[in-house]
Amino acid sequence: MIRIGHRIQVSLYALFGLYFVFILLGSGQNEYEPTLSSLPSLVETDVLIIGAGIAGLTAAATLRDQGVKFTILEASGSIGGRLQKTNQFGVGFDMGPTLVYEPAWPNIIARKDVNATTMRFSSRKLPCYGLWVFENYTWNDFIMDHMQPQPEEIVHSCFVESVSYPKSKKSKKDEEKTDANKQEEDRVTAVCGKHTFHAKHIIVTSPLNVLKSGDMKFDPPLPKALVQDHPATVMDGIKVVMEFKWPFYPKYMDMGWYQPKDPPGLTKFYGADLLQPQSRNYVIVGDILGSHATQYYDMTDTPNAQHVLNVKKPNWRRDWTEANFTNHILKILDKQMNNYFLQDDVVSKNLIKMQVIYWNKVKAIRGGSIQPFQCAPPADDGSSGDDDDDDDETDEDKPKICGGTQLINGKVILAGEAFPYITNPDEIGWVHNAALSGRHAAGQVLTKLLPKGAKITSKLQLPAKTDWQSPWLNPKLMGQITKEEIAEAAAKRAELIK
Repeated sequence: MIRIGHRIQVSLYALFGLYFVFILLGSGQNEYEPTLSSLPSLVETDVLIIGAGIAGLTAAATLRDQGVKFTILEASGSIGGRLQKTNQFGVGFDMGPTLVYEPAWPNIIARKDVNATTMRFSSRKLPCYGLWVFENYTWNDFIMDHMQPQPEEIVHSCFVESVSYPKSKKSKKDEEKTDANKQEEDRVTAVCGKHTFHAKHIIVTSPLNVLKSGDMKFDPPLPKALVQDHPATVMDGIKVVMEFKWPFYPKYMDMGWYQPKDPPGLTKFYGADLLQPQSRNYVIVGDILGSHATQYYDMTDTPNAQHVLNVKKPNWRRDWTEANFTNHILKILDKQMNNYFLQDDVVSKNLIKMQVIYWNKVKAIRGGSIQPFQCAPPADDGSSGDDDDDDDETDEDKPKICGGTQLINGKVILAGEAFPYITNPDEIGWVHNAALSGRHAAGQVLTKLLPKGAKITSKLQLPAKTDWQSPWLNPKLMGQITKEEIAEAAAKRAELIK
């Protein structure tokens, strides 16, 4: 008995030891935890990329293909920008953009043919858009599978406070300076807290509202035409995911309300069967943009960017600070759904859980997608880079917003959703266009870093001709649900009641 007790005691000590080892290992940073504190105060690289959204990640992939050393400075603790997802509802759902303009674009962005078993599209096009959605997949899954940077290539929790770069091009006097002075004056400097980053060039993919806020100082200031006088409007944005007790909605629900102007607004709701057919939960995903989202920001003063509401929690209406938002969104859905199912409060009575993210309140984002705007036709074919250094002077006088931005003073270039590569208004604001903007920006930088005349052999190639045409929002189609879908939902409800 003594020996047995002793063995049990030793075993317990061993278990406790393993437990503490596990805790110690688990408390360390994983490869995507913020690493700013572990860096030296001064970091030098070839290219700095501000932002790890789709534009920054595509720029990084293009530079990596050429063997160029770069560092991504990301303000948050994750990659993707607005391409986030939630796992609160059994399977993953996008918490940012949901739609895909055409199935071919993710393959092009990923720089390879993506295995169909890992990325599928719904066989049913969205009736209100004529566009596509992933099936059992999200945009966040896409970037994690195909665009994830190496741990040493990215610094998290690094909100860049200031960027300084040469005020003008080299003059004859500059040519006469010593090599040490030239190197100091030619470099780009970014400051993030107590850390300073030096590079030869910088690619800025920060959202337009972040640039306009002035929290990120540029010396010299960026051209007004690219920031303060930019023609695009950033729409307020909210994403909401709701789980219900039973599927009172059509199986392939795709309904919405569109206000084309004064000011524009959009509310869209999708059923889980359309986005995640494998989901066993009854989920509706909602996108709220523009003036439709503004009303919610006006009614809540919470400083938090994200909330998860569980109706099962006692006194949730009293405890949750977003009760106003919840009640309002449920009333709107009740009103719309009552028209279809002739029931009172069908939504609010069946809600189980809701997750909301207010993109305006995310410091590194500050808004939803941009409203499509008219671009002037590009001056050339949009090929990456110009070999003539003289072009940089005219770029500052007449900076390009669309069709591929140009280097500012040969050092700084802007990319992202607000600087679309494809000038077609229908494709402005889409994920693939932001990605191509990042690729173009990296190409511009490569023309300065690589030997003159060197061929850029990035794996990311545009098709010779774009034959894909998809309609933009059609107000006449908004909110239409077929009679067959209504009948199917009613039959399913009757079966559940039995």
